[in-house]
Amino acid sequence: VRSMPEAGWIAWIGVPSDTVYAEANRNAAIAIAGNLAMVGLLFWLAIVLARRIARPIQALERSAQAIATGTLAVRTVAHGPEEIATVARTFNDMAVALEQNAVQLRIAATAFEADAPMVITDANGVIVRVNAACQQTTGYSPAEMIGQTPRLFKSNRHPPDFYQGMWQAITGEGIWHGEIWDKRKDGSEYPALLTITAVRDASGAITHFVGVQIEISERKRYE
Repeated sequence: VRSMPEAGWIAWIGVPSDTVYAEANRNAAIAIAGNLAMVGLLFWLAIVLARRIARPIQALERSAQAIATGTLAVRTVAHGPEEIATVARTFNDMAVALEQNAVQLRIAATAFEADAPMVITDANGVIVRVNAACQQTTGYSPAEMIGQTPRLFKSNRHPPDFYQGMWQAITGEGIWHGEIWDKRKDGSEYPALLTITAVRDASGAITHFVGVQIEISERKRYE
Protein backbone atom coordinates (compact mmCIF):
# COMPACT_ATOMS: atom_id res chain seq x y z
CA VAL A 1 0.00 0.00 0.00
CA ARG A 2 1.35 3.40 -0.98
CA SER A 3 -0.23 6.80 -0.14
CA MET A 4 0.01 9.78 -2.59
CA PRO A 5 -1.83 12.75 -0.94
CA GLU A 6 -0.69 15.28 -3.59
CA ALA A 7 -2.56 13.25 -6.19
CA GLY A 8 -5.49 12.65 -3.89
CA TRP A 9 -5.44 8.87 -4.09
CA ILE A 10 -3.92 5.76 -2.50
CA ALA A 11 -2.25 3.06 -4.60
CA TRP A 12 -2.64 -0.62 -3.68
CA ILE A 13 0.05 -3.01 -4.93
CA GLY A 14 -0.74 -6.73 -4.42
CA VAL A 15 1.33 -9.91 -4.97
CA PRO A 16 -0.52 -13.23 -5.39
CA SER A 17 -0.11 -15.55 -2.38
CA ASP A 18 0.89 -18.43 -4.67
CA THR A 19 3.85 -16.38 -5.78
CA VAL A 20 4.77 -15.46 -2.23
CA TYR A 21 4.68 -19.07 -0.95
CA ALA A 22 5.85 -20.88 -4.07
CA GLU A 23 9.50 -20.94 -3.06
CA ALA A 24 8.68 -22.05 0.47
CA ASN A 25 6.41 -24.78 -0.79
CA ARG A 26 9.06 -25.93 -3.22
CA ASN A 27 11.69 -26.09 -0.46
CA ALA A 28 9.30 -27.98 1.82
CA ALA A 29 8.52 -30.48 -0.94
CA ILE A 30 12.24 -31.02 -1.54
CA ALA A 31 12.83 -31.51 2.19
CA ILE A 32 9.98 -34.01 2.47
CA ALA A 33 11.17 -35.91 -0.59
CA GLY A 34 14.70 -35.99 0.81
CA ASN A 35 13.47 -37.30 4.16
CA LEU A 36 11.37 -39.97 2.48
CA ALA A 37 14.34 -41.02 0.38
CA MET A 38 16.53 -41.20 3.48
CA VAL A 39 13.93 -43.29 5.32
CA GLY A 40 13.67 -45.61 2.32
CA LEU A 41 17.45 -45.94 2.11
CA LEU A 42 17.73 -46.70 5.83
CA PHE A 43 14.93 -49.26 5.55
CA TRP A 44 16.68 -50.95 2.63
CA LEU A 45 20.00 -50.97 4.50
CA ALA A 46 18.27 -52.47 7.54
CA ILE A 47 16.86 -55.30 5.40
CA VAL A 48 20.26 -55.97 3.79
CA LEU A 49 22.05 -55.98 7.13
CA ALA A 50 19.37 -58.18 8.69
CA ARG A 51 19.77 -60.68 5.87
CA ARG A 52 23.57 -60.63 6.18
CA ILE A 53 23.25 -61.41 9.87
CA ALA A 54 20.20 -63.68 9.80
CA ARG A 55 21.35 -66.03 7.02
CA PRO A 56 24.64 -67.12 8.62
CA ILE A 57 22.91 -67.45 12.00
CA GLN A 58 20.23 -69.62 10.41
CA ALA A 59 22.97 -71.73 8.78
CA LEU A 60 24.63 -72.13 12.19
CA GLU A 61 21.31 -73.16 13.70
CA ARG A 62 20.74 -75.79 11.00
CA SER A 63 24.24 -77.18 11.50
CA ALA A 64 23.79 -77.31 15.28
CA GLN A 65 20.50 -79.17 14.88
CA ALA A 66 22.15 -81.65 12.52
CA ILE A 67 24.96 -82.33 15.02
CA ALA A 68 22.41 -82.70 17.82
CA THR A 69 20.78 -85.52 15.85
CA GLY A 70 24.13 -87.30 15.38
CA THR A 71 25.27 -85.99 11.99
CA LEU A 72 28.75 -85.00 13.13
CA ALA A 73 30.18 -84.54 9.62
CA VAL A 74 28.13 -81.39 8.99
CA ARG A 75 29.94 -78.06 8.64
CA THR A 76 28.69 -74.49 8.33
CA VAL A 77 29.92 -71.83 5.89
CA ALA A 78 31.95 -69.08 7.56
CA HIS A 79 30.49 -65.97 5.93
CA GLY A 80 28.70 -62.79 6.95
CA PRO A 81 30.04 -60.19 9.41
CA GLU A 82 33.45 -61.03 10.83
CA GLU A 83 32.09 -61.72 14.31
CA ILE A 84 29.61 -64.29 12.96
CA ALA A 85 32.21 -65.77 10.62
CA THR A 86 34.53 -66.23 13.61
CA VAL A 87 31.76 -68.03 15.50
CA ALA A 88 31.16 -70.23 12.44
CA ARG A 89 34.86 -71.17 12.22
CA THR A 90 34.92 -71.98 15.94
CA PHE A 91 31.77 -74.06 15.49
CA ASN A 92 33.44 -76.02 12.67
CA ASP A 93 36.52 -76.64 14.83
CA MET A 94 34.27 -77.99 17.59
CA ALA A 95 32.43 -80.18 15.08
CA VAL A 96 35.75 -81.64 13.87
CA ALA A 97 36.78 -82.35 17.48
CA LEU A 98 33.43 -84.00 18.20
CA GLU A 99 33.74 -86.20 15.14
CA GLN A 100 37.27 -87.24 16.08
CA ASN A 101 36.17 -87.98 19.65
CA ALA A 102 33.29 -90.08 18.36
CA VAL A 103 35.74 -92.14 16.30
CA GLN A 104 37.98 -92.63 19.32
CA LEU A 105 34.98 -93.64 21.42
CA ARG A 106 33.95 -96.25 18.85
CA ILE A 107 37.49 -97.62 18.85
CA ALA A 108 37.55 -97.67 22.66
CA ALA A 109 34.16 -99.37 22.80
CA THR A 110 35.38 -102.06 20.41
CA ALA A 111 38.54 -102.59 22.45
CA PHE A 112 36.53 -102.66 25.67
CA GLU A 113 34.49 -105.59 24.43
CA ALA A 114 37.58 -107.57 23.43
CA ASP A 115 38.47 -110.94 24.94
CA ALA A 116 40.98 -109.48 27.42
CA PRO A 117 39.62 -108.61 30.88
CA MET A 118 39.46 -104.85 31.35
CA VAL A 119 38.78 -102.72 34.43
CA ILE A 120 38.32 -98.94 34.56
CA THR A 121 38.58 -97.06 37.84
CA ASP A 122 38.23 -93.42 38.78
CA ALA A 123 41.14 -91.34 40.10
CA ASN A 124 40.62 -92.82 43.56
CA GLY A 125 40.92 -96.38 42.29
CA VAL A 126 37.21 -97.18 42.60
CA ILE A 127 35.97 -99.48 39.85
CA VAL A 128 33.46 -97.74 37.57
CA ARG A 129 33.29 -100.17 34.66
CA VAL A 130 34.29 -103.72 33.70
CA ASN A 131 33.84 -105.71 30.53
CA ALA A 132 32.35 -109.15 29.98
CA ALA A 133 35.77 -110.82 29.79
CA CYS A 134 36.57 -109.56 33.29
CA GLN A 135 33.38 -111.14 34.60
CA GLN A 136 34.21 -114.45 32.91
CA THR A 137 37.78 -114.50 34.24
CA THR A 138 37.17 -113.41 37.84
CA GLY A 139 33.73 -114.92 38.43
CA TYR A 140 32.40 -111.64 39.84
CA SER A 141 29.34 -109.95 38.33
CA PRO A 142 29.61 -106.29 37.29
CA ALA A 143 27.42 -105.31 40.25
CA GLU A 144 29.86 -107.05 42.62
CA MET A 145 32.89 -105.29 41.12
CA ILE A 146 31.64 -101.75 40.48
CA GLY A 147 32.15 -99.59 43.55
CA GLN A 148 34.97 -101.81 44.84
CA THR A 149 38.71 -101.36 44.30
CA PRO A 150 41.10 -103.74 42.51
CA ARG A 151 42.03 -105.07 45.95
CA LEU A 152 39.03 -107.31 45.36
CA PHE A 153 41.29 -109.40 43.07
CA LYS A 154 44.37 -109.25 45.30
CA SER A 155 46.13 -112.53 45.97
CA ASN A 156 48.56 -113.21 48.81
CA ARG A 157 51.55 -113.80 46.54
CA HIS A 158 52.97 -110.27 46.44
CA PRO A 159 54.51 -108.23 49.27
CA PRO A 160 53.31 -104.68 49.96
CA ASP A 161 56.32 -103.10 48.24
CA PHE A 162 55.25 -104.81 44.98
CA TYR A 163 52.03 -102.79 44.91
CA GLN A 164 53.78 -99.63 46.12
CA GLY A 165 56.20 -99.81 43.22
CA MET A 166 53.33 -100.47 40.83
CA TRP A 167 51.42 -97.34 41.85
CA GLN A 168 54.53 -95.19 41.93
CA ALA A 169 55.14 -96.14 38.29
CA ILE A 170 51.52 -95.52 37.32
CA THR A 171 51.24 -92.09 38.95
CA GLY A 172 54.76 -91.05 37.95
CA GLU A 173 55.27 -92.51 34.49
CA GLY A 174 51.61 -93.05 33.63
CA ILE A 175 51.89 -96.79 33.01
CA TRP A 176 52.86 -100.08 34.63
CA HIS A 177 53.28 -103.42 32.90
CA GLY A 178 54.21 -106.67 34.52
CA GLU A 179 53.25 -110.10 35.72
CA ILE A 180 50.83 -110.44 38.60
CA TRP A 181 48.86 -113.10 40.44
CA ASP A 182 45.20 -112.30 40.99
CA LYS A 183 42.40 -114.12 42.78
CA ARG A 184 39.00 -115.16 41.46
CA LYS A 185 35.73 -115.07 43.37
CA ASP A 186 36.03 -118.77 44.16
CA GLY A 187 39.42 -118.15 45.81
CA SER A 188 41.56 -119.69 43.07
CA GLU A 189 44.60 -117.72 41.98
CA TYR A 190 45.79 -117.20 38.43
CA PRO A 191 48.79 -115.49 36.78
CA ALA A 192 48.32 -112.68 34.29
CA LEU A 193 50.21 -110.03 32.37
CA LEU A 194 48.74 -106.74 33.55
CA THR A 195 49.01 -103.28 32.02
CA ILE A 196 47.65 -100.30 33.95
CA THR A 197 47.51 -96.92 32.23
CA ALA A 198 46.69 -93.56 33.78
CA VAL A 199 44.22 -91.37 31.88
CA ARG A 200 44.76 -87.62 32.21
CA ASP A 201 42.63 -84.62 31.34
CA ALA A 202 43.76 -81.53 29.43
CA SER A 203 45.36 -80.06 32.56
CA GLY A 204 47.38 -83.22 33.20
CA ALA A 205 45.37 -84.40 36.20
CA ILE A 206 44.64 -88.13 36.44
CA THR A 207 40.95 -88.86 35.94
CA HIS A 208 40.89 -92.65 35.47
CA PHE A 209 42.98 -95.79 35.41
CA VAL A 210 42.54 -98.52 32.80
CA GLY A 211 43.75 -102.02 33.54
CA VAL A 212 44.00 -104.74 30.90
CA GLN A 213 45.26 -108.24 31.65
CA ILE A 214 45.99 -111.41 29.75
CA GLU A 215 45.78 -114.65 31.68
CA ILE A 216 48.93 -116.78 31.29
CA SER A 217 47.95 -119.90 33.23
CA GLU A 218 48.74 -122.16 30.25
CA ARG A 219 52.16 -120.63 29.82
CA LYS A 220 52.93 -121.05 33.50
CA ARG A 221 52.15 -124.76 33.31
CA TYR A 222 54.98 -125.25 30.84
CA GLU A 223 57.55 -123.19 32.73
